[in-house]
Amino acid sequence: MIIFLYGQDTYRMREKLKEIIASYKKIHKSGLNLKYFDCQKKSGEVIFGDFKDEIRQTSMFKEKKLAVITGPFSDPDFKEKFLEEAKDFLKSEDIILLYEEGEIRKNNSLFKFLKKNTKCQEFKVLSGQKLNTWVKKEFEKYDTKINQDALETLIEYIGNDLWRMANEIRKLASYKNNSAFASSSVRTTADKKATAGKKQVQVKDVELLVRSKIETDIFKTIDAIAEKNKKRALELLHKHLEKGD
Repeated sequence: MIIFLYGQDTYRMREKLKEIIASYKKIHKSGLNLKYFDCQKKSGEVIFGDFKDEIRQTSMFKEKKLAVITGPFSDPDFKEKFLEEAKDFLKSEDIILLYEEGEIRKNNSLFKFLKKNTKCQEFKVLSGQKLNTWVKKEFEKYDTKINQDALETLIEYIGNDLWRMANEIRKLASYKNNSAFASSSVRTTADKKATAGKKQVQVKDVELLVRSKIETDIFKTIDAIAEKNKKRALELLHKHLEKGD
C-alpha cells in the first residue's frame, strides 16, 4: 500500500505524518520495521536502492513495514526508478509513505500516478472559515475556547502560519488555564463553573501575549529601505498598504 502526503501546509502535514507513525507503532511495537529515507541527503539512486532492499527483506517479526520517504520529487533519479516499479509497490503488503512538502507540478508523471493510484492527501494553506475552524479546534485540545473577536485578532496578528499559530495557541491556553486555576483555591461545583467560564481567550489576552505579524513585517520593510533595496521595499510597502497597516 502506498500513502502520498503533499502540500504547502507543512504543519498539518507533519501532524498527519506523526499520527500515521503513532498508529503504526501502536500495532507494531518493536519499531524495528519503521524506516526513513531522505531523498535530500543522498542521491536518488542510492536512496532507491536502500529502500528497495529494505522492502524486499522479510521481517523476522512478521510485521508490516512502514517506509517513510521524504522529498521523493527532489531527485529525478529516484522519481524515475520508483515510477518504473510503482505498480509492484502497490501490491506490497507493507506501507510505503511518500512525503513531499511544497508545490509539485501537476503534469509530473510520478505525481499523476500517485494521485490516481494511491491513498493521497493534499494539505493546502488554510484561509477564511477553514482557518477559523482549525484555530477553534486547536484551542479545544487544551480545554479552552476563544471568542470571535479574539479569534479575528489572533488571525490578524499571525496570519496562516500554523507553526507559529500552534505555539501561540498553546501559550494562550496555558495562560488562561493557569489563571483560572489560580483564581479558585476551593474547588466547589460553583467554582468549577466559574472557572470554566473564565477559560475563554479574550481580545485583551491576545493583545497582551501575542506579537503582531505586522510588527515583524515592518522590521523587514525598514531593513529593505536601509539596504536601499528599492524593489523589495516597495513590495513590502504595498503589502502594508493593502492590509491597512
